[in-house]
Amino acid sequence: MFVIAVLAIAAAVAVFIWRPTFETEVPTSLSIAVLPFANLSEAEAQAYLANGFADDLTTELARVPGLFVVSRNAARAYRNSGLPPAKIAKELGVRYLLEGSVRRLGDEVRINAHLVDASTVGQIWAERFEGPFTDVFKLQDQVIGQIVAALQLKLVPGKANLAVSGDTDDPEAYQAFRRAIEARRRDTPSGTVEASGFLRQALALDADFGAAAAELAWLHWDADEVRRQALGISWTEIDNELYGSLAIAAGNPSPGYYQLISELLVREHRSDEAVAALQKAIALDPSDSWTYEGLSQALNFNGRPAEGRTFLDAALRVDPGWTEWRHYQAGLAAFGQGRYEEAVAQLKQVDVRSPNPWTKFYGLHVLVAALAHLDRLPEAASALGQLRRVLSDMQEGQPNLLIAQQFFVYKRPEDIARLLDGLRKAGVSELPAGMEPESAERMNGVDIGNLIIGHELTGRQILPDVSAYHAVVAADSSVTRTVGEEVVTGQMWVQGDSLCSAYPRKLTGCGAVFRNLSGISGARNEYILLSRFKRYEFSVTK
Repeated sequence: MFVIAVLAIAAAVAVFIWRPTFETEVPTSLSIAVLPFANLSEAEAQAYLANGFADDLTTELARVPGLFVVSRNAARAYRNSGLPPAKIAKELGVRYLLEGSVRRLGDEVRINAHLVDASTVGQIWAERFEGPFTDVFKLQDQVIGQIVAALQLKLVPGKANLAVSGDTDDPEAYQAFRRAIEARRRDTPSGTVEASGFLRQALALDADFGAAAAELAWLHWDADEVRRQALGISWTEIDNELYGSLAIAAGNPSPGYYQLISELLVREHRSDEAVAALQKAIALDPSDSWTYEGLSQALNFNGRPAEGRTFLDAALRVDPGWTEWRHYQAGLAAFGQGRYEEAVAQLKQVDVRSPNPWTKFYGLHVLVAALAHLDRLPEAASALGQLRRVLSDMQEGQPNLLIAQQFFVYKRPEDIARLLDGLRKAGVSELPAGMEPESAERMNGVDIGNLIIGHELTGRQILPDVSAYHAVVAADSSVTRTVGEEVVTGQMWVQGDSLCSAYPRKLTGCGAVFRNLSGISGARNEYILLSRFKRYEFSVTK
């Protein structure tokens, strides 16, 4: 969007060598918060322009090497706060505050901006910019350039960031995108429908608008049953829209694209790639706290919990304040390092009465395991009771180790073993209730590996419906699986005493393997593979 250019690698390096510090006074470092710009247009509907202007200034300033910028979410909390600049700066941990207003009259835009040094409570720069709306990007560039000059920073020359940040140079496409963001912020089904329309309009105007495509993918990723119904499409269509939008976004990737693709990669047991994707997101926008939170999660599942905690601290620096999800991430990082007391202290900050089910779902699993490792079994039993209620509300059934293996996608065997051992000690069952097959003997991990890896399996799926089943598992654990007419390629591996698999566009899943004591080779039912919702009978045919 902007013609100001910075080297992405310079910004990335600046972020990765930085360690968060929490100031007790107004900092003297080069640090800034872009406070919400006032909408002085006659129509309240034009507020999207003022909000978008502040958001985009935040992103672009964050790309300037040597300048720390607080996230847009943190700054947005101070809209109309009436607090003195020094207090706002102290709470946000910055020295400079940028404030201003945007007014649109017809096709003309007027921007007023001023820069305050909170350490002296003095205004060090103020300017007014005017021009046609078609020059909105040029006006934004002028503001950035003058702020940089006022702070005496030197921009790093390089390629214009339009090609690498997912933005657009079409003012009308930009306007539709900003309206979509405002609609999404309402967090309602009607807002979702309105945002979908604006995003499609933006892409119709600029087919290469990567940020709009990524936001459309996010819209479908975030859809629940109510929003799905409001959009008037099926869950299969939701899935197709999600991945179709991501394919468009990949051609001109934005931070939002890398954030969402990392979520999917983690769930496909590809946390190495997820970490790499989020590093690219940070290079494009070092002020976005969500990226740091996502990187914290990916690193935790990647077996690097100490680094995961560091990036959680980075999220707290650019967007101060603890949330329940951050307490869960801190607890997960402590649990991954065997610091169970610290994990419990963090995880007990997650409110089990919260309407958000997923934070409770994840947090309670780790809390139960941590308490069991500490031999605080009565407390573990109480937490397990809370987890049962959460799972019941989510219609996920009763706690069992297959649920934990599906959602806690650890890369290292010792990490998933730590969680499962704690859950097992707390009394969590191995398998879903009532699903263990009769006349069968469960196999251990070594025997499963010898049976499955490097072999061909033939049989049938018998739950939830009957379909032909065939899997070719290579020595490197890659697998091509056919169920009915569906053919997918992914990875299959042994995790503890379970057989796990991961395929594109699907969650990781694990299951137990049994010798069917009444099975015969000719019937292709010598073995049983039991997952959370499916059951297969098979024999090794090659």
